Amino acid sequence: MEKAIYDNEKIDTLNKPFSVCWLVYGPKDCCNLIVGETNKVKSYWESLDVSFDFQWFIFDTNEQMELGIKRIASEPTPFTTWMLYKVEDCKNGKIPDEKFGVNLGNPRELWLFKGMDET
Repeated sequence: MEKAIYDNEKIDTLNKPFSVCWLVYGPKDCCNLIVGETNKVKSYWESLDVSFDFQWFIFDTNEQMELGIKRIASEPTPFTTWMLYKVEDCKNGKIPDEKFGVNLGNPRELWLFKGMDET
């Protein structure tokens, strides 16, 4: 799993055909993972006119991307949850519609309450 480089207001995807873009649109939003073919994810990302935090991860194969998604979502997030969206379900210029997303949960919840019922 490689992180893409953000430089001069552009994302260098290093000719990797598959991408995961991790977007957070606001302080109480989910960690949104937009996944798919790099050119489509990049086009969606460039269409957004809102302020947000983001990270890019790039992959050579769809299988590598699927493993990367599992690895990313296995990390606790301080936000509500991890939401997964296929880029084809995202409309340019719009925040993804939750009805198209898959809630991957948040490992943080397990960590916070681990041991509470142990006596």
